[in-house]
Amino acid sequence: MTFDDGGDPRVGMPPALSKTDCVTSRALLVAWHARALYLGPSWALSAHRNAAAVLVVALQGRLGVARDPRRPRRGWHDCRTALIEPDRLHRLDTGSGQFAFLYLDGISGDLPRLRPRFARRGVGVSFDLDSEDTLIDELAAAPCSAAGWQWLRPRLQGLLGLAEPSADPRVRAACQRLASVGCAKVPVDRLAAAVGPSPSRLQCLFRRHTGVSVRRYRLWMRMRTAIAAAVAGHTLTDAALAAGFAGSAHFSAAFREMFGMAPSQLMGAAPVWVEDEAPACPGVPA
Repeated sequence: MTFDDGGDPRVGMPPALSKTDCVTSRALLVAWHARALYLGPSWALSAHRNAAAVLVVALQGRLGVARDPRRPRRGWHDCRTALIEPDRLHRLDTGSGQFAFLYLDGISGDLPRLRPRFARRGVGVSFDLDSEDTLIDELAAAPCSAAGWQWLRPRLQGLLGLAEPSADPRVRAACQRLASVGCAKVPVDRLAAAVGPSPSRLQCLFRRHTGVSVRRYRLWMRMRTAIAAAVAGHTLTDAALAAGFAGSAHFSAAFREMFGMAPSQLMGAAPVWVEDEAPACPGVPA
């Protein structure tokens, strides 16, 4: 990895922040263009299915990925980094250490760029990123704060080769349309009429570029809306209703299915929320 500031890649970090700050401070949540980052303590996660690809990084100790998420007794893949494909049922053993979860929205185009950089490939999951040692060092050094994120962002971009979103323009237009109507329901036929292709063609394009259906992608955006509201201080019930869920129970069930944990667990970590300004892709709501 090449750094513009030369020498030690951590030059420019606020001097009061140390490598252990993330262990002793709150977690960090970042809404970043067509991506999202969680950095902080892990929990015991049940089997779940994300609506975006996720790069999981163990900052302390090891990571286990169940060979069979429904029957974890059949064994685990042992690693430090894993790339989980979107909409893939999986179960993780994260112990009690610090972890990073980088969610890669399908319209970002990050997934096909990252896949070849993993040494081992399984069904729906890849293991052992080629630059995992450096990535772990960078993530472990980043404080869980807005300043820490500003320091970390260019390093992640350079290390992982993250670029501007590259999805089909019709898919990006559909995402922009979904974002513009907020949490209102938009039938696929109306969405297709607004962006060009037929409903069946749009569904096909959408799954090809994002890895999920239009309905599943919309749920992913509503999750981000609800989480942002909860972190801002709203109750889980109010945050759920604002994002179009029937109530806190509906939101909690959908959250556990997507992330393997209850939203109250995430809120219990008192995460620092950072909304990256000037999103590169209009398909991600502010």
